[in-house]
Amino acid sequence: MIFSIPIILDGILALMLAATIFCCSILFQRLVVIRKSQSDMRSVIADFNSATERAQTGLLSLKTSGKELTQSMEEKINEAKALNDDLRFLTEVGSRMADRLDKIVGNTESSEGITLLANKKQVNNDHSKARSESELALMAALEQSR
Repeated sequence: MIFSIPIILDGILALMLAATIFCCSILFQRLVVIRKSQSDMRSVIADFNSATERAQTGLLSLKTSGKELTQSMEEKINEAKALNDDLRFLTEVGSRMADRLDKIVGNTESSEGITLLANKKQVNNDHSKARSESELALMAALEQSR
């Protein structure tokens, strides 16, 4: 035998060492990629942390703004309620005064109203002959508004 057992074993050992070196080089390349992505991941995490802090600051400012707006709106609502109550009171007083005036005017109108209406109709008939159509329309609108 030309090849002796120690030489064959040395050859097998050399092949195994070559395979081990090849696997180690592949593993080293993968570790380089992992280390590179690790630094990228750190920058992503740092960006995420800063974004989270800004969001928290924004939420706090929104919260305080919301409280201030709520307080302002409550004050405006309370003012509006007070004005509403005042307007109701004034409306009631005005309504009572209008009722009193209607009663007062109603008593005097019953005697004088008939003569005033008759006089108005007579005056309107006398003047209607001399008035144009636009004047008649204007007078009708004025009478309807009364």
